[in-house]
Amino acid sequence: MFEVIKATAVGVVRGIKASWHLYRSLPILAQWLISVPLAFGAMFSLIFGSMGLAFWGTAVAINAWVIGPAVGVISVLLAKAGIIILRDQRAK
Repeated sequence: MFEVIKATAVGVVRGIKASWHLYRSLPILAQWLISVPLAFGAMFSLIFGSMGLAFWGTAVAINAWVIGPAVGVISVLLAKAGIIILRDQRAK
């Protein structure tokens, strides 16, 4: 059982290292285009998450712990899509 957990952990660490290496090999503009939405998404969820987003017309209070992961997933998906697009453009 511990061998499976160890193998999974090693695989996750390798994946993170590979993603970081790919991220750092991108041009600085692409790095900014990936990290700025992530930073603003995190700030948005921390600042406005528990206020209920009343300025959007919703009266439901949304906790930062609820909206934070959702914004994080969306940001990661957009960043991954950007990396794929840049990789495809570089391959041409």
